[in-house]
Amino acid sequence: MVISLTLSQGHLSGAHFNPAVTIGLFVRKGSKAKDRQRVVGYIVAQILGALMAARMGSLAFGNEVCHGKLLPLPVPGGSEGQAFGAEFLYTSLAIQTVLTLTGRTAPPSLLTPIGVAAVFTASLMASQGLSGGSLNPAIATAMFLVNATGRQMQSLWVYCLAPVLASVVVGLGYRKMVGEEGGVEDAVEGAKKSWEMAVGEAKAAFKSTAVYKEGIKGGEEGE
Repeated sequence: MVISLTLSQGHLSGAHFNPAVTIGLFVRKGSKAKDRQRVVGYIVAQILGALMAARMGSLAFGNEVCHGKLLPLPVPGGSEGQAFGAEFLYTSLAIQTVLTLTGRTAPPSLLTPIGVAAVFTASLMASQGLSGGSLNPAIATAMFLVNATGRQMQSLWVYCLAPVLASVVVGLGYRKMVGEEGGVEDAVEGAKKSWEMAVGEAKAAFKSTAVYKEGIKGGEEGE
């Protein structure tokens, strides 16, 4: 799913889909006024999209199935502190990978969307047994607002604050280590270039495979 979304939508928006990624790119690049407006716009769009999806899921499956369920929550016997640590740790690893793969030192490649999808999949699987696995403040906010009970809402702060804090820490660390400057607009353009290059490589690989198969078929018919 992540690979499909990044390849199909990356050339349009940079394929963030996650406020933590957007904030990480923002912190990595600096804090110009126009960048702050762009970040707010991205985050609002992400939350609205997540709310729409959560509501559609609730309507499709019914409130009796979704209400109070399907939420990222601390596991039985665990604590909110444990869930916070897991969300912070695994979001940090995922954001670090995203920043590295989309940075100026990383050439655009078909491996970029694959790497992003792989690290988020692995991080979600690893964090699920500790925090329920969210790593995305937009999804967490939407799921809690649509499906959570009053008592469950108390845990929402974990799934919003931990990923945001992780993205800020990783973004600052990456900026200090690499010394990359610019604006979020530059980061978006860089991400778009990466996705466009990846799509181009995928099309070229598909075309070469098709030509190869056609050649084999033609050879067999000639015999």
